[in-house]
Amino acid sequence: MTQLPKEEMKDKWKRWIKGHPILVAASIFLFLMAGSFVSIWTEGRDQFYVSVPNMEQIYVDYENSTVVVPDDQVIEGDLVVRNGNVEIRGEVTGDVIVTDGQVYQASTAHIAGQVEEIDQFMRWVWYHAQRWIKEALQLKP
Repeated sequence: MTQLPKEEMKDKWKRWIKGHPILVAASIFLFLMAGSFVSIWTEGRDQFYVSVPNMEQIYVDYENSTVVVPDDQVIEGDLVVRNGNVEIRGEVTGDVIVTDGQVYQASTAHIAGQVEEIDQFMRWVWYHAQRWIKEALQLKP
């Protein structure tokens, strides 16, 4: 037995991969998911983006990347801003989500939902994972 040639490293890897197909599949899946999250995060990274149910209720300053909710306005739903700041003077009945920016609230402001300032990649991934899970749980067959 001692005279037999030693097993090469590539043969050991091949045997390990064949013996653990679930771990290999899970690793490939995680690698692809991480790649897709990174591509989504970097896509439009420098672009100012605003999502609100009714754009006529807010003032958008594209030059300074600022969104203002005036005193007399009530936003029904979520306000999402990327690469900009939000100044809330009125009311928002949903969530306020700001990625790479800040939320400023006047003393007259009222936000019924949560305020999230997302400024790091992992927090952004966690926010989207939570949102997808909430949406999946709300779907009823």
